[in-house]
Amino acid sequence: MGGIEFTYAWANLEKYAQQGRDPVGIIPRGAQEEWQVAMSPIEFGKTTEWAWVRDGDAVYVPLVPYLVATGPAEAFAFLLATGVLGGIQVNMTRGQVRRIHLIRGRPVEDLRPQTEAFRFWAGLAIRIH
Repeated sequence: MGGIEFTYAWANLEKYAQQGRDPVGIIPRGAQEEWQVAMSPIEFGKTTEWAWVRDGDAVYVPLVPYLVATGPAEAFAFLLATGVLGGIQVNMTRGQVRRIHLIRGRPVEDLRPQTEAFRFWAGLAIRIH
């Protein structure tokens, strides 16, 4: 048995906005695969809503907004903490993590000068079995 597989994809946020739809990523689902999908942002001190996907041919992953500080050190720390927190939440409650799939939205919004932050959209799905 190998380690954890990490995959990612990009989502064009402008396309979804033009269509008046919320951004979502789609992952083909194997017959025996079980996935946990983050339905809300992963944040310390808040409960993350997770959907359990055991049926169907695809896993639908909503992209949710995050605000990230503009400083490189703060941004890196935030992203690392978010990833670790998401992995721990799933791993402790659902089983061994097999694959992590991240869907990143672009473009990223620069909220300066009103707020010293960027808004980015991301979706996370974690395959357990």
